[in-house]
Amino acid sequence: MARNSLDDQYIDCEDNMSNKVKSVYLDKELADKKIDFKTGWNFGIQYMTKNPHPHLTLEQATAIYAYTMNTPLFCQFNTAVRNGGGSNYNTFPFKALHFYLTTALKILHREQNSGCRDVFRGETISRTVKVSEIVRFSQFASCSVDKDRAKSFAGKDGTVFSINTCQGVLITEYSSKKYEEEVLIPPYEKFKVQSVKGNEITLSAVKGDTKSVNNCLAGKLQTQG
Repeated sequence: MARNSLDDQYIDCEDNMSNKVKSVYLDKELADKKIDFKTGWNFGIQYMTKNPHPHLTLEQATAIYAYTMNTPLFCQFNTAVRNGGGSNYNTFPFKALHFYLTTALKILHREQNSGCRDVFRGETISRTVKVSEIVRFSQFASCSVDKDRAKSFAGKDGTVFSINTCQGVLITEYSSKKYEEEVLIPPYEKFKVQSVKGNEITLSAVKGDTKSVNNCLAGKLQTQG
């Protein structure tokens, strides 16, 4: 379970962070040529301005749309999230996107009120875990309600997860890929390994334990901009 993951839920600091995002972080990140953020964000703004996005602000809906696009942003962002906690937050390049995506999932989780659900995730790499171990994905984890889709993505050398998630939310309505019934799990959800059979791992949510290791970092650290 990666303690250096940026699992911030912005509990008790959401308003302050929102102000920082609007006044500093978003403009700075849109101007940063070292990350592939501006293209996806602008596409998302254009799409969501013309389409309904119930329950979410324009920026929150745009964050989901941009995240699900087939651009380098997806990999850049998840890699950064896995290592963006602690003192690394000073140089974390996606503060605005992380904030809007996290708050969007929290709102949708309340609105969908669907309890826990079974989903599947395929990864192209082999994972080694032990039964009863407590784990997190330590990033935003894209999942499917279709196990065959997860198996196809994993291939013969990857890992297929069967997951009972209580924090994952259905994002189809806001996704750039309407044909996928995608469920997105936030980085702070913890799971217990129930079984390991070959390349298939079964996980169940650790209910009631969603405490972030890194919460409200922007207010705790002297960030660069």
